[in-house]
Order: sequence, then structure tokens, then C-alpha cells
Amino acid sequence: MIEEGQTVLTEITDMSDQGQAIGRTDGLIVFVPGAVPGDRVSAVITKMNRNYALAELQSVEKPSKKRIEPFCPYSETCGGCAMASIDYQEQLPVKKKQVSDKLIHIGGVCNPDVKDMLFMKNPFHYRNKAVFAVKDRKVGFYRAGSHEIEEIRDCMLVHPAAMAAAEALREFLADSRAVISGMTVRTSETCGEAMVVLGSPYDNISQAERLIEMLDERMTGEDMSLESVALDNKGKVSILAGKKTVRNRTGGIDLEISPLSFYQVNPEMTEKLYDKAAEYAGFTGKEILLDLYCGAGSIGLSCAGKARYVIGIESLRDAVLDANRNASINGIVNARYICGKAETELPALLAGEGDEELAGMAEMTDVVILDPPRAGCRRELLEAAAAADPKRIVYVSCDPATLARDVKILGSLGYDFREVTPVDMFPWTMHVETVVLMSRKDK
Repeated sequence: MIEEGQTVLTEITDMSDQGQAIGRTDGLIVFVPGAVPGDRVSAVITKMNRNYALAELQSVEKPSKKRIEPFCPYSETCGGCAMASIDYQEQLPVKKKQVSDKLIHIGGVCNPDVKDMLFMKNPFHYRNKAVFAVKDRKVGFYRAGSHEIEEIRDCMLVHPAAMAAAEALREFLADSRAVISGMTVRTSETCGEAMVVLGSPYDNISQAERLIEMLDERMTGEDMSLESVALDNKGKVSILAGKKTVRNRTGGIDLEISPLSFYQVNPEMTEKLYDKAAEYAGFTGKEILLDLYCGAGSIGLSCAGKARYVIGIESLRDAVLDANRNASINGIVNARYICGKAETELPALLAGEGDEELAGMAEMTDVVILDPPRAGCRRELLEAAAAADPKRIVYVSCDPATLARDVKILGSLGYDFREVTPVDMFPWTMHVETVVLMSRKDK
């Protein structure tokens, strides 16, 4: 009988969604943070539950062939790179298995067709968005499972300009009474433009001009031009300096991104993801495309040249403004975007309400693209998407569990799972993006 405080030897065979290594001892599942698949480890049981135990890694008795020396000095404290000790190519089958397991156990898909993962050639400095926590004059990232801040001086996942901005803010706060609750840095390598969004419970920041000068000075040397500094007071955004948006280019489309708009964080893998989504959509030039959770319109606009018409629906007003403006910037005349909840707006269109032209096209929908947040789709939205009766549904997901749940619901609404392609949008983490093809069942 295993007890708390007992030291056990276990072979690591898998990893959890949160990046904890999984082994078995006397039939009991043991979670051992810090170990990697293939390791044989010695660990101390710290907590016992009915079906599993938590343990603290004591030593690696026999290291896995997949194990590497972590490239980051903060890997054990930051928690942002759960797979920092695993060779990059060895991470891919772990994530692929995660997708397959969720589709089987949650989605009820028997033997799902999971394609090989699309991956990066150079999996570093890929994030074009960095979100920094600020607390007690510290600037960094939250440690795993806590509200304590690790003051990261360098991060191998984000653009160097973002780390330069963090250092500037750190210096500013050292002798300032300004109240800043966080900072988000957006960077665009394709256009060389950066935006800094400062979080604050107030409508202004004392000594803002000095901070802006410090940010500009620090970031300019990192092949990036600071084009916009904004203030976010609980969702109320104002521009402190520069432009309202920054430019980016992906999939042959020029985009303008506002402070709160959603945009994929990995430019290289975003292009691969969009290409796969277009492939699954099966465009011939005659299709009506519904782009739900469309954000700033990037997926739909990248498909506009292949489709007859694109109708996008998004609940965030600023994102809809971005989407319509992005269509205009690119001279795209066969795309329009609607502000509102898709589960409300789409049924209204299908009922013939509102714009007659859009309502008429919505009734002829051929393809639906879903790109929801991590929580997945509301059932009402899935019902609305199925009611549009498209031939194909392309589902882009950043969470295999909610994806699998929604695949099961769509199955009950008349759509068969065909295949899924995992995309390594977040190397060195346990997160995995997926693109799924579902098709209408034969009637």
C-alpha cells in the first residue's frame, strides 16, 4: 500500500495536458512534474487520491533518450515551457497522442484519422504577442500554479522587442508611483511594427510620456518600430501615443490589428494552419463561406480569393471594425462582417431577417469555419451552424478537449468527423492547435 511520504521508482510513459509526466506504481497512476516520457525516476509521494498520486521528482535514475538540457534558466520556475526538457521532434508525437486520446474518450470517435503534426523549422522567438504580469514593481510571467511573478530577463519564445519593453517598464517602475497592472506587447516581423498595451485601473498613467520614451528607446534597437502605445482600463481602450492599429501580413493579406483584437500568435504556423483550413474547405470559387468567431477576419479574408462570398460574424465590435477595414485595405469586395453573437445573428439571417442580400447567401452556405476561443463553441452556435446546412465544417481549435466535445455534438447534428491535422502553434508547451474536417452525413 503506497502512502504519502513514500519514495517510489516509476517509469514515465506519458504526459498530462498540463505537462506533468505520468508513471505507474503498483497499478497506481503517479504524476511527476519535471520528468519526461522514457525516464525512470525516483519520486516522493506528496499527495494521495483515490485513483492517482502526486509526487515530487527526487532524481532521474535512468534518463530518457528524449531528454535534453533545458535551453531556459527559468524552465523550472516559470512554467511557460512544460516541455523544455524534451527534444523538439519528440514533443510532436506526445501532442498528436493528446489529440487522438481526446477524440476517442470525449468525442466518441472510433480510431480517428489524426494526420502528422505540422511543425516549425526553428521553434524559437515565435510569439508575436507577450502578456506580462506586473505586481509589486516586478515585471514578468506568473509561475506555474501561482500568482507569484518570475522576473524573466529573456524568453526564447517571444520576440526580443517584447523583452526590451519589459525591461523598460521594469526600469520605469523602479522610481515611479504609476499604477500599472500588466502589459501586452504585439510585434509584427512582416511589417516591423510593435504595439504596447498597458493595463491600469485608471484612465491615465502618471509620467506616461517618460514611459513611452523609454519603451521607444529600448525597442528601437530590436528591428522593430514602436508604432502604438495604448491604455486598457478593464476593456476601455485609449491611445496614449501613435496609431490605433499596427500592420501585419499573413497568407498574402495585409491586416490592421487593434489593441484587443484576437490574432494567432505564431506567424509561421498561422500560414500553415490557414492553408490547411482552405484545403479542408475544398474551395472551387463558387462557395458561400460562413466565418464564425472571425476576429479581425484573417481566416476568411485569406480564403476570399478562393470563395464566392465570405460572411463573418464576431461579437467584439473592435474586431469587426478591423475585419471590415482589412477587407477594404486588401480590395476584397466579396466579404462582409457582422457584429454580434453568432448563435443569435446566424439564425436571424437564416430566417431572412436583416440584410436581404446576406440572408439570401447565408441560405446557400457551403462551408462553415469555426475558430472559437479555448472554451469551444456554445451548443446554440453549433446548432445554428448545422442549421445553415453546409456541406463541410472546418473547425479550428486550440483545446483538444473542447474540440472533442463539440465534434460529438456536431455528430449528433448530422456531421461526420473525417480527419484532423494538429498544428504546433506553441512549441515547448503542451498546447496544440488543430484543424478538423467534418462533412454532412448522407441524407
